[in-house]
Parts: sequence; C-alpha cells; structure tokens
Amino acid sequence: MSSWVLCVCGQKLNKNLFAGNQWKILVPEESIDKDTVTDSDLNCIIVKSKISKNCPECGCLVVVDDQNNKVKYYKELVV
Repeated sequence: MSSWVLCVCGQKLNKNLFAGNQWKILVPEESIDKDTVTDSDLNCIIVKSKISKNCPECGCLVVVDDQNNKVKYYKELVV
C-alpha cells in the first residue's frame, strides 16, 4: 500500500509512523506474550501489526492492515 490513506471524508492521512502523525500500532497479544522480546520481534511487530488513527477532520477511526491491503473505517452513529 502507499504511504497515504484516504479517509471516507476525503482527508489524506500520512501513514509514516515515525513523523509524528499520531498513528497507534495495534499489537496482537501473542506477539508480545513471551518471556523475552528481541529487537527482531519488535521489527516484526511494527511491520505486521495494523495501525489506527482518528481522522482529524471527521473523527472517523481508520484501521489499516498493510499485510492484507485493507482499510476499515468506523464512524460513530448519533441516534
């Protein structure tokens, strides 16, 4: 996938994790449920984990899975 993702509102979100873009890494528990986590494990976690961010424009939660080329959007429903 590219280094950008488009929110449902049209806002372009930069996916660079190391440029202060406010992304969160969603780490599966089994990835860190070990006695010792090595540098290699950490690199693998960063590459294989999904990332998430709330769009600063509309508040939508954007979840990116680069391993499967999928993006999911979660928007609050007001009733």
